[in-house]
Amino acid sequence: MAKAYSLDLRERVFDLLAKGKSKLFIEETLEVATKTILKWQRRHEEFGSMERIVPATTRPRKVSYKKVRRFIEKNPDKTLKEIGEKFGVKDTAILYIAKKLNITYKKTLPIRGKKGRFEARLPNNLKPNPKRKSHLSR
Repeated sequence: MAKAYSLDLRERVFDLLAKGKSKLFIEETLEVATKTILKWQRRHEEFGSMERIVPATTRPRKVSYKKVRRFIEKNPDKTLKEIGEKFGVKDTAILYIAKKLNITYKKTLPIRGKKGRFEARLPNNLKPNPKRKSHLSR
């Protein structure tokens, strides 16, 4: 994505326009397109500011992440395919959502009778380790 022009450059363009310089002169000296200058002028007239407008919202998602989290918490033994069928999306989409929610899919041995389960990921330094002893407990 293209980087936005700095506020300093925008102010210099408006200073030159106030001094009566032409848009072609500004385009050649500051290397800013005439269409960009016109867009900045319109924005300044509408909003009273030259600053860049950042979009406030993102596009809506097909599946609510909260609903997926609740479903996985209630049904930890469901496969990605089954969860995807429940929400009407592909299993790769569910895997992506699980990564975003910081949930990992753990496989267990078939001897135990489970297919697998979802768990929240923990950073390595927060996982309990019985072999590691604290130097403070000595």
